[in-house]
Parts: sequence; C-alpha cells; structure tokens
Amino acid sequence: MGDSNSSVKPKLLTRAVKTVGILLGPSTPTGRAFGVVEKNLTLIIDKIGQSDPYLDHVGRRLSKKFQSRVRRNSLQENVLHALRLPTSTEVAKLRHDVRSLHDQMEALTTQLEVVLESLEKKNASSTPKPEESP
Repeated sequence: MGDSNSSVKPKLLTRAVKTVGILLGPSTPTGRAFGVVEKNLTLIIDKIGQSDPYLDHVGRRLSKKFQSRVRRNSLQENVLHALRLPTSTEVAKLRHDVRSLHDQMEALTTQLEVVLESLEKKNASSTPKPEESP
C-alpha cells in the first residue's frame, strides 16, 4: 500500500517544506548562517522591545490608531443615522430583542396549551353524557 504512493511525486508544499528544512538545517552552511543571524536579531529585537522610548512610541501609535478607529466608527454611525438606517449595534440589539420576544411567545404558547388541555378535561368531565334511549 505504501509502495504505490512512493511512485507519486511529492506535492509542491511538501517539497517546499523539505527544501526549507534542508536550507535551514544546522549541518548546512546556510543553516549555520541562519542560526547566527537569528540569534543576533533576537537579542537586538529583545533590547529594542524593552526600551522605554520604543514602548512610548508604540503606545502613542496604538492610542492614535484606536482614536482614529473610534472617530471613523462615529462618522459611519452618523452617516447611517442621517440616512435613517440602523447601525450594526442597533441591529444586534433588535435581534436580541426579537429573540427574547420569540422565547417569551413560545413559553406563553406552551402555557396556553396546558390551560386549554385542562379546560377541555374539565368540560369533558362536567358535561353529562346523554343516555341512549331504547
């Protein structure tokens, strides 16, 4: 069973992964060079990531990004309101409300069915059956 698959050429992804493995293996010159570069880059990036100026810069950039996203969402919602269209949050709230009403309606339907069965039993027991005359 395994012999029949050996004649099939390996797929492209499999060949690519094997090639990368060979190139980056520690026994090859390219692999040793990659190991040295990776080690040095890891140290440098670690130092940069722990430096206060870099962290301050990244914090300011993230803050600006969040503020611009809030402004963009606010503008989109204002445009939708101007067009008298619901926003996504309003649609989500409406969906939640409709689901809640549906659940309440199902519960009420079940309760009414129980009451109806009870009334039918009571009516059936209280009405005298007509006797057959000969």
